[in-house]
Formats: sequence, structure tokens, C-alpha cells
Amino acid sequence: MHTILVPTDFSATAKNAALYALALANQLNAKKIVLYNAYQTPVIGDAMAPSIAIIDMESIQDFSQTGLR
Repeated sequence: MHTILVPTDFSATAKNAALYALALANQLNAKKIVLYNAYQTPVIGDAMAPSIAIIDMESIQDFSQTGLR
């Protein structure tokens, strides 16, 4: 069983990569294609860091979820 991992940032280039992966999966008879989106938590070094990081994390997660739909 073949699995193809496709990292994505939801850009136009990433969409082209996903389409290429789909064509490759058809040629290889792959059973699974996995879209993977990773994000980095911002590093902030002041007293407001915890609340800012939570707000940014939520917006980043929302962006990722929207892109996967």
C-alpha cells in the first residue's frame, strides 16, 4: 500500500503540488493521500505572551481548517 504525503500551505503552488500528487497516486495505485499543514507558534517574550499566543494559535488553526475543506 502506497501513501503519499502532501505538505500544504494552501497557496496556489501547494494546490498544484496536490494535483500532481493525485495524478501520481493514480499511476502508483496509491490507497491514501495525506494533506499535511503545519504551523509554528509565534515566540513572544513579554507579559502579554500567553494571551497573544492563544489568539494567534486560534486564528492559525482556523486558517488551516478552512484550507482543508
